[in-house]
Amino acid sequence: ETLNRVNRAKVINDCVEEEEVELKKTSIDIFQGLLEGQGEKSMVYERVLSVIHLDIIQMMSKNPISINFGREESVEPTESQVALQTECVVLLQMLCNFKPSLYDELGIPKNVEDIVGSGTAMIEVIWRGDIHRRFFHVPDVCMFLAKSSKDALIENVDRSNSENKLIDFL
Repeated sequence: ETLNRVNRAKVINDCVEEEEVELKKTSIDIFQGLLEGQGEKSMVYERVLSVIHLDIIQMMSKNPISINFGREESVEPTESQVALQTECVVLLQMLCNFKPSLYDELGIPKNVEDIVGSGTAMIEVIWRGDIHRRFFHVPDVCMFLAKSSKDALIENVDRSNSENKLIDFL
């Protein structure tokens, strides 16, 4: 409940907006940390879903809006607001992956690439014999990689064993 209260809080009086955004990002990181590495039938996911206020997480995953004299006005988001927005999208994807009915309930596209401007991607990892989907923020520097470089990496990685795969990426 405390994390929900933090996420619902608005900037008032002498609060510093950047610090409030950073606090909200930390609360989202806590939720992600609790869920990281949990299996398909995890009670942790069930408990988090029973207490988390998804409406606030969903609202924070959209573009920030400034209230100016009673009318809503779009503003250019700061770097920390974009980071918060991206982390909220990642958290929503993690929750929807656990409970697919949330995609329809929240109106979220099932394909990560369809979330325009989200800056997130997904990989599937086999861990302890189970397939786990991991959602993450794609760094902006990746936009500067040429498609030919990406294709060359995919085609030329030595996949004979785990060590060689890792060495090829380094």
